[in-house]
Amino acid sequence: MLPKRLIVGPNAVTPNSGSTPGESPLSDEWREEPLVGVVAQLKPEKGLRTFLEAAAQASQLLPDVRFVVVGDGPLRGQLEALAQRAGVDRRVRFLGFRSDARALVELLDVLVVPSLSEGTPLVVLEAMAAGIPVVASAVGGIPDQIRHEKEGLLVPPGDSAALADALIGLLRDPARARDLGEAGHQRWATEFNHATMV
Repeated sequence: MLPKRLIVGPNAVTPNSGSTPGESPLSDEWREEPLVGVVAQLKPEKGLRTFLEAAAQASQLLPDVRFVVVGDGPLRGQLEALAQRAGVDRRVRFLGFRSDARALVELLDVLVVPSLSEGTPLVVLEAMAAGIPVVASAVGGIPDQIRHEKEGLLVPPGDSAALADALIGLLRDPARARDLGEAGHQRWATEFNHATMV
């Protein structure tokens, strides 16, 4: 028999405590222009192909934007080859595994979570804690973390055109991006802050 009352305990994160000593930050050159990034294992379900296709589309209208992929995995070689074929290999940097990934998230103008399937990723909450706007696939528990047009933007999984449009819209409207990031931070503070949850 099911219990009459269920309590759901969502994921929660602490505020970022800063970068890890010994890790090199992104070069100044890569911090001067708009920066969009993904933090994920390089596996099929994480949707990195969609991200790179969207990066190529967005770059046609926003030639100054740069992209970073933080994380490693079995698809790295294929994804690097795809970036080259799409003509964005000079605009996309694959950083591999980084122990300072949370600090790198804070350098982004937009965090992208292009997953084809997902649970409730901590990186979404880490971006919210840092006030970074999120564009993500509307899959799994992500719509429970960010609500479309309130704390971020949600797009259909695997839809590179929709993802590119969302990115272009935010990068062309920094005030809107800032408002979404601030709303995300406020929601993190009240609902997804580890101290609050405890």
